[in-house]
Amino acid sequence: ANNSPRHRAKITGVVTYRDRTMLMVQDRTGGAEVKGNNIEGVRVGDKVEAVGFPDGEGETVALREAVVRETGNVESPEPIKMMMEGVLNGRLNQWLVQVEGIVLDQKNRQGWQLLELQNGQRVFGAVLPADAGQLKPISAGSRVSITGVTQLQITSRTPENATAGHDPLIATMNILMRTPGDLVLLERPPWWTWRHTASVA
Repeated sequence: ANNSPRHRAKITGVVTYRDRTMLMVQDRTGGAEVKGNNIEGVRVGDKVEAVGFPDGEGETVALREAVVRETGNVESPEPIKMMMEGVLNGRLNQWLVQVEGIVLDQKNRQGWQLLELQNGQRVFGAVLPADAGQLKPISAGSRVSITGVTQLQITSRTPENATAGHDPLIATMNILMRTPGDLVLLERPPWWTWRHTASVA
């Protein structure tokens, strides 16, 4: 067993996402997941200082057992308009982003509202806590814009590809939405447009 003492680390930044169990905090260099016992009063847009035990792997930055202190309130950073290539290299993990996708499915599960989306060949999810407000029903095939914080599950590099210049393998990607307003309908599916036109005629 590793008996070396654990050392605390400190991060500062702006809260870009929160739910009942964690915060996402972002600065100029990236984002971090923060879990602690005193996050109840913290809101999106708060500037915070968090001190806790590092617990991240690879491209993921995380603090556990953190003590969080509010130091002010600022505008939430502008989301990065993300192309799917920015996800596949793992460098936009835990960033506030905006991405488009085609809706494949919408459902509710265990206190979460879930959207399954596709962008090019990549299928990904967007999630919103049920207690953050109700998402409007979106027809499958609709084109939407999603704003939220990326949460990537990254598989470990194998010895064969663990060399400089190789990107990590992304197993799954979710976008953590903050409010129902983070989902914007851009275009209804072609079948809806045809049906609506036929009914009007």
